[in-house]
Amino acid sequence: MRKGRVFWLGMLAIVVFMAGGGLSRAAEAPGVTNDTILLGAHAPLTGPLTATGASCHDGWQIYIDMVNDAGGINGRKIKVIWEDDGCVPSKGIAAIRKLTQRDKVFAIVAGVCSNAILPALPILEEEKIPYFTSHCSAPALTKPVKKNIFRAGNIPANLQARAMGMLAVEHFKSKKIGILHLSDEYGVSQRDPLRKYLEENKITPVAVESYNPGDVDYTSQLTRLKNAQADTVIFIAWIPDGAKMVQQAKRMDYHPRWIGTPSTGEEPFAVLAGDAAVGTYHMWNGKYLVGDTQAPVIAKFREEFKKRVGEKPGRPSSGDLVNYSGAMVFVEALKRAGRDLTREKLIQALESIKNFDTPLADPVNFSADQHQGEHCVTFLVCQPDLKRNLLPNVLICPKDQ
Repeated sequence: MRKGRVFWLGMLAIVVFMAGGGLSRAAEAPGVTNDTILLGAHAPLTGPLTATGASCHDGWQIYIDMVNDAGGINGRKIKVIWEDDGCVPSKGIAAIRKLTQRDKVFAIVAGVCSNAILPALPILEEEKIPYFTSHCSAPALTKPVKKNIFRAGNIPANLQARAMGMLAVEHFKSKKIGILHLSDEYGVSQRDPLRKYLEENKITPVAVESYNPGDVDYTSQLTRLKNAQADTVIFIAWIPDGAKMVQQAKRMDYHPRWIGTPSTGEEPFAVLAGDAAVGTYHMWNGKYLVGDTQAPVIAKFREEFKKRVGEKPGRPSSGDLVNYSGAMVFVEALKRAGRDLTREKLIQALESIKNFDTPLADPVNFSADQHQGEHCVTFLVCQPDLKRNLLPNVLICPKDQ
């Protein structure tokens, strides 16, 4: 009798264990409950890059809110904890440490500044937490490939640099090229591959000038560029600094062809720079303008932005669209990972994404040995009314070196 009772109790325990298997597996994934997927996110929500951080936040949050309103992902709603990293290394480390170790989120998304992300790479790799950025351009995030780190939305800085060089050399046939770059990690990560590309094409920059974030006077650098007769200046800058540069150059009666990074293609750049922005060229990740409401995907994006963020000057911006597009890719991976969600399954789902179309220049393709989703860019040119048009028939797809 006792043996029979023990047998049936044992069988009952096995049945209960098997029945609860789905729940136990979900419980093994940090940040996943029966009805919620908890994500962490970080961006510069205060400080000089607040506008860029707001685009990162809003682009992601709009798409996630849309998904939640439609019922969520495989029976779960997505919740996001946002942290302000201020684009400062110490704050970036603190944000990622908090999200991984205290909040125990399932994955971390967004991210803007190389300065705030690269110092935290050891934490991300130690925790083995999926990290998906739509904005940060640091090449080291995806090269060499790191199992848990992906990027879609932006292209890495080394490819951005080559793309700007290709526009100057192959499209405009420029010979006298100057470089004006930030002195930090972001600026150097573009300066060096840009110089390498120019050297490959037997061009030596006539001047290479640097500046510190937040500088207010660029007279010395601009004077040297002007004296070197640089007729094209590739400027690696965030919005506030870049706007001051082109304004000061105009006051000095210096009118080179300006070619800038995606950041300076945002509408706030033109607002700050005024008529000094006219004729400037800016890299853009998309195949549509943010105002191109003839494209259904853009019309939907603008409708959702107005509904969820409201009317704001200069918004929605290209940055909003880049981050919205990145969120599209990440959510697609969550869907593919299924109800029995684990970090490993999310990584496998991301690596399964092929030819996934977004509003950006080329479809997203991931694989086990390729965690950089896109490789092509277009360019914008600022018009006399300070609106931006796509440069016709220009799609540049630099090869990684």
